[in-house]
Amino acid sequence: MIAADALVSYGSVARFQDVKRVFKVNDQAILGTGGDFADFQSIQRSINDKMIDDICHDDTISLKPKSLYNWLTRILNNRRNKFEPLWLDMVVGGIENGEPFLGHVDLRGRSYEDDIIATGFGKHLALPIIREQIVEGRPFTQEEATNLIKKSMEVLFYRDCRALSRYYVAVCTAAGANVSEVQKVNQNWEVATVVRGYS
Repeated sequence: MIAADALVSYGSVARFQDVKRVFKVNDQAILGTGGDFADFQSIQRSINDKMIDDICHDDTISLKPKSLYNWLTRILNNRRNKFEPLWLDMVVGGIENGEPFLGHVDLRGRSYEDDIIATGFGKHLALPIIREQIVEGRPFTQEEATNLIKKSMEVLFYRDCRALSRYYVAVCTAAGANVSEVQKVNQNWEVATVVRGYS
């Protein structure tokens, strides 16, 4: 599962408020991003071109998540070496040979794989919430993962003044991949009445 809010900002202006920053690559791979949205659109076009090539070859071979992850690592590293970086923080997920895969690639082409990945403000706030729920030797169920994403997006919305209350979730299972309809944070501002010292 990969989640991202639906906001694209122009500086400090919340310019576009219904943008999918997660998308389905194919039935085996999903992708999410933070950073410059124009750079993401450029990468997305390149990935779509690769998908069209796969269809044209008609050889039943499709792009797998690890291959996509390695390709993005090379692309971003190459752009960094040219001093023309793509300002992106990307998460690649999917199912390969029946096993889940999750990898992170940043604007310098640095990459790593893990069971849990967060970017931006989520590194500081969402990761601790998720790590508290880890039971050693047991992966999350889909329901547990969904609830953790809801909780994480709620905390991020409350704590980040630049966040949006709407978000999308991309899910990849052995049955295929899809991107959800827009989800909304359950807001509760009753606690604001007890806050003192701010005007």
